[in-house]
Amino acid sequence: MSKRDDILDRLAEILTATSLAPVERNLAVPPSGDDLPVLILWDGADESDPPDGARGRRPLTRWRMAPIIGFHARSTNPETLRGELNAAYEAIRTGIKNDAALLALTTQAHDLSISMTPLYQQDAPIAGLRLNLSIQYDL
Repeated sequence: MSKRDDILDRLAEILTATSLAPVERNLAVPPSGDDLPVLILWDGADESDPPDGARGRRPLTRWRMAPIIGFHARSTNPETLRGELNAAYEAIRTGIKNDAALLALTTQAHDLSISMTPLYQQDAPIAGLRLNLSIQYDL
């Protein structure tokens, strides 16, 4: 198994530990109302960092991966749903930032990059969030 696979497996374990929802890997079909709530972990892109091997490093020894985490939920009360999304974001972010096993697999110590995009479906009690991660690791 590669270090990239180890990182993705650890992310799945962190998401499972949040107990927010079942975790799916690389779900190709958007979740429907019957399948909610759900956490989705997509593998995302992977590239050499830096691509040209600059900074005095040998090429192709440091990599940057960009897994994506999605959380989708539904509620009949929009205020409840917003609170659920905020709680989910905080639980996921805290779990990732404080996981020593994950951080040991990366080169970033306590500086993993996480950006969040809220997702709302017009005129429906379904919403979610997408977290874009940027993780560096050495082979």
